[in-house]
Amino acid sequence: MTSNHAPPQKSFSIRILTRGGRVRIDGLEVTSGERETLARLRRQTAMIFQDPYGSLNPVQRVGDALDEVFRVQRRLPSAERAERVRSLLEQVGLPASFARRRPRELSGGQCQRVGIARALAVEPRLIVADECVAALDVSIQGQIINLLLSLSESTGVTLLFIAHDLAVVRRLCERVAILYLGRIVEEGSVANVFDAPRHPYTQALIGAIPRITPDGSLAHAVVSGEPPSPLALPVGCAFHPRCPHAATRCRQAPEPELREDGARRWRCILLPGALAPGGSTVPIELDGSGARAPT
Repeated sequence: MTSNHAPPQKSFSIRILTRGGRVRIDGLEVTSGERETLARLRRQTAMIFQDPYGSLNPVQRVGDALDEVFRVQRRLPSAERAERVRSLLEQVGLPASFARRRPRELSGGQCQRVGIARALAVEPRLIVADECVAALDVSIQGQIINLLLSLSESTGVTLLFIAHDLAVVRRLCERVAILYLGRIVEEGSVANVFDAPRHPYTQALIGAIPRITPDGSLAHAVVSGEPPSPLALPVGCAFHPRCPHAATRCRQAPEPELREDGARRWRCILLPGALAPGGSTVPIELDGSGARAPT
């Protein structure tokens, strides 16, 4: 479901199932393995993949790829499916004539629009978008982001957006979770996290965003060292080997829990706060991380 080259912090939300965590959507336990639960979830969730070309069958026409969703889910009578395919294509900004085309006849942005249309075909409540604009040109990225924003507002669908591009995250998301080595280190509203980051890793990420200053120089923050192996995490806080504020207890104390201050949480023992139940309204919980997922 993810690129083999994606680092653990970007793929965590998808790979949590292989690490013994739990995923609940509206109270339904995704990891239960119960056939009835999984069948319900497949009708409520969809995926937009990172590679717009690789996610489509190269020999299958666009219309057939969309029609396949209705056949598998048995959501529409056969007489209504062709019209629904045309409607989906128009919804994502493609002419109905594209139903006769194959992926090789489309650009990357057009292929990704087809992928979005396929996700919308099940009328989901949740769409997982895994780096869905990373492989696109910057100008096309903007078009896809605007499309996702428009669709989210018009359909009410929740987006779980996985990305490393902070500019895209700030544009698209309402809440954000920052991960380091597969663990959430800070979570809160986009405004709070970007304007006043609490965790040292978040501060470094935000500080690394290029900003043109009046004197013409680029202001940026640098984190020294290399991240340790996820298979051999250091004792204590996983970020302490690279943290400029690390103290002795950061290296010796157990891994810090997520601490809370109002509607935001972070994982650092050097800052005040105490772990408490969250008040997020997003009906998606990633129990293996100790925090809820962002939209």
